[in-house]
Amino acid sequence: MRLGRRIDANGRNIFYFWDTPKNLPDVFEKNLSHSRKSARKWTVHLVGDKKIRELLVDDPELLALYNKIRIPACRADLARLVLLHRYGGWYIDADIPILGDIDQFGTDRPVLFRRDDAFAEKHGFTGRITNMLFYAPKGSAFVAEAIECIRRNAAEGHALYNVTLFSGPMMISALVKKLGVPEAQLHSYRDAFDEESGVFGTSHDKSVSSWQLQQHFGIFDGLPPKLNAFPEEITKRFAEILTEFVRKHDLRREFFELLALRPEYLKHQACLETVRDFNPSAMAAKLKPQSSTPPASPAPLRTGPSRTLIVHIGDHKTGTTALQHALARNQVKIDGKLPFYGSRLNHNHLPNLARALNSLDGKASEHAKSQFTNLAKRMRESKSPVCILSAEEFEHFKPKQLRRLIDSYFADQFDQVKIVAYVRPHLPRLVSEYAERTKIGRLQDDMETFYAQCLRGGVLTYTPRFEAWRAAFGADFVLRPAQRSLQRDGALLEDFLSAALGPVEITAEDEDQVNESLSLEDLLRVKFLHARINGRPEQFHHSFGWALARMVGTLSDDTARTRLRMHRALAERAAAQFHDDAARMDKAFFADQPWMAAAITQAVDEACDIPQPALAEDLFPASELRSLELSARLIAEMLTNNAEPWTKHFHQNRLKALHGEAGG
Repeated sequence: MRLGRRIDANGRNIFYFWDTPKNLPDVFEKNLSHSRKSARKWTVHLVGDKKIRELLVDDPELLALYNKIRIPACRADLARLVLLHRYGGWYIDADIPILGDIDQFGTDRPVLFRRDDAFAEKHGFTGRITNMLFYAPKGSAFVAEAIECIRRNAAEGHALYNVTLFSGPMMISALVKKLGVPEAQLHSYRDAFDEESGVFGTSHDKSVSSWQLQQHFGIFDGLPPKLNAFPEEITKRFAEILTEFVRKHDLRREFFELLALRPEYLKHQACLETVRDFNPSAMAAKLKPQSSTPPASPAPLRTGPSRTLIVHIGDHKTGTTALQHALARNQVKIDGKLPFYGSRLNHNHLPNLARALNSLDGKASEHAKSQFTNLAKRMRESKSPVCILSAEEFEHFKPKQLRRLIDSYFADQFDQVKIVAYVRPHLPRLVSEYAERTKIGRLQDDMETFYAQCLRGGVLTYTPRFEAWRAAFGADFVLRPAQRSLQRDGALLEDFLSAALGPVEITAEDEDQVNESLSLEDLLRVKFLHARINGRPEQFHHSFGWALARMVGTLSDDTARTRLRMHRALAERAAAQFHDDAARMDKAFFADQPWMAAAITQAVDEACDIPQPALAEDLFPASELRSLELSARLIAEMLTNNAEPWTKHFHQNRLKALHGEAGG
């Protein structure tokens, strides 16, 4: 989100929405600049999906509905209502700049515009109320009722293939009629956009009206497409819109069914490239009429020694760092041979690189394709029987997207692909995740607040996520417990490799105790420094936190070290919250052995009676706080020298320390 100076409490806000603000086309950026110049007494904001989700955390039902909508224009319909009800102001589509005085419309009641222009007359919707721009005071009853209309449409399954009727102008128009909105609040669209005296202008981008095609797939994830609703022919622009949407939502099967009904679409390069990238051999019958012609000979089988690709997908806080360090240092041999790992640390950059494959930014997409092609080439040239990718960031990745990525770039050179994940019991993961996020500067809250955030995000509800991985990969997906007593020989490396490869000879140096949890005292020291060195990029705090933790680990410490723990009242609430999910996990993945459930009981037993301090000020004497403050100020002053790229500096020192190089 790019907010203006601040939200205006009096409702003098102008909101534009783009699901990912950084991807806003340049032509629309110019519109925002025009609006800022023309409406200097107003604050202009560009808002994205992330901010809307933050605003909806107090309304889980509406947040779930918002997240379920896969048509960006439909989400934008709901987003504009949420913003205006919460803050008040104007909502304006990104293709509309302000050119004149908007104060002439007043600010004491909603301002709506009725379509009376030539375009509306030509296409048969004269008189409809548009929602591409309108004003509403904070807490407007009209806006509140519009939000309720969308809730009812979703609950009743109404207009799920028609964005304008579900959440857009047709819904708004029906509401205006139902509520009897006075004519004084309905203004002429034609006059507002008059070329000589109008207040607003227009510009266009290829993404405008993309919903017209996307809606035939259904507004919500999981809806079957209405294939007959797709036009018989589409333009090049709509082919690009169609294929981008299909790729983003992994609608492979639906896309091939559509092409079977609309083969004319294949004249467009975008559709042909998508067919190629989707590896259509298994779907070929859907694109061709059945005939008596015998099938083509199958592709020759891959020859040579057996090869396996192992993709380690996390979870976070399950020993991933120790495993990655051993592989990065070439400390592991399998049947006497080094596996291909191909990274000096990990592969956590791959998920974002994979998302860029379908980016509207051509350069980003081509870069991503080049990176994956090069990685596949390096794997092939290594001739290693086992290749390993390890990225706990895949925890948040869609399983079907990883399946498609592997099929597109890697599968042809391997006899088998194994996806391996580790899971940590709910309450220990909560404590560990809290410590990790605090360490890297992403969290300044206490554990109670963090627990509430986890509930809203659903991050600790395991079963649906892991069932989705198993559905995508079948028996090639392996889930293991992140508990040493349940791992092979009590060692993570041996357990990981044997889970993926079966009985093999594994030679490994002793595992490092890396990324050990900081004590409560050290965690609060790190937290204090992050808070004082604010205003730096998130990646800086990440690298800075790792550097501090690494240095703490090298210090001898004879002082008392307090283990970070959850307090009993919170532990009991969390135990009740996750009990059913733990039982489902035990049944689905651990042969009905009550490992996850038992871990919850153990965590409650080990909880402390009262909450531990959450701030350095609550724990340390004034003398230590003074030392911390002096250190923070010194570091902050050093960082004002931008001649040194500090993020790179910290990261490079981490790599040097890992590989035993001088200067680390």
